[in-house]
Amino acid sequence: MTRRILHVFCGAALFALVCGAMMPQQSLSQDKGIEIGGTYSYMWAGTYHLYYGEIQMEDGNQWGGFVSFSLRPDTKLELSYLNSQSNAKYYAYSYIPQEHPELADVNSPVTIQYFQLGSVYQIDKGKASPFFGAYLGAAYFNPTGTPPKGVTYEGQWNFAVSFAGGVKLYVSEKFGLRLQGRLLLPMYFSGGSMYVGTGGAGVAVGAGIPVVQGDVGVGVFLRL
Repeated sequence: MTRRILHVFCGAALFALVCGAMMPQQSLSQDKGIEIGGTYSYMWAGTYHLYYGEIQMEDGNQWGGFVSFSLRPDTKLELSYLNSQSNAKYYAYSYIPQEHPELADVNSPVTIQYFQLGSVYQIDKGKASPFFGAYLGAAYFNPTGTPPKGVTYEGQWNFAVSFAGGVKLYVSEKFGLRLQGRLLLPMYFSGGSMYVGTGGAGVAVGAGIPVVQGDVGVGVFLRL
């Protein structure tokens, strides 16, 4: 599944470059100002890995919105929000003794949200402008179903990074379409430690990526 998402992401970036090369080189104003819009995508929700097992989340539709502000003629600061409704089911690892058998009954709808701020680099190609972005922020996984006996559901916040690639198609001076793919990477930090010894000193921080997600979709936007 991870390899499939990576292939989709790379394909979207390649598609952006091809479209940018094929579209007429009609010049638009380099200063795009403020852009505000919405997106609709198909999301690969992935599998959230835990110590005793994993939570498999169903793929599905995703919607979102964004606002971007020009920092330079080729660079924008973008605030984005994503929302996806999925279903999560727990599967225990057979090779680890299970201390919590009640988790086997966990099967709940879950809302997945991303709140992110990023930098988007845009290549001016006239009517079609390829773009690439990198974002930082948070992901929130919120189970909304009724928990089984002995289990309590709580929302989970994760630090998250993401990368996007696609192409903007400027239909008119004020309206455009946005084709894109995204790679979404929630992360966790398990704590840190400091050590001092004869060989020197240092600080170690435990971190990881519990789930890899991605989406491919289309958006519309207005230039203000």
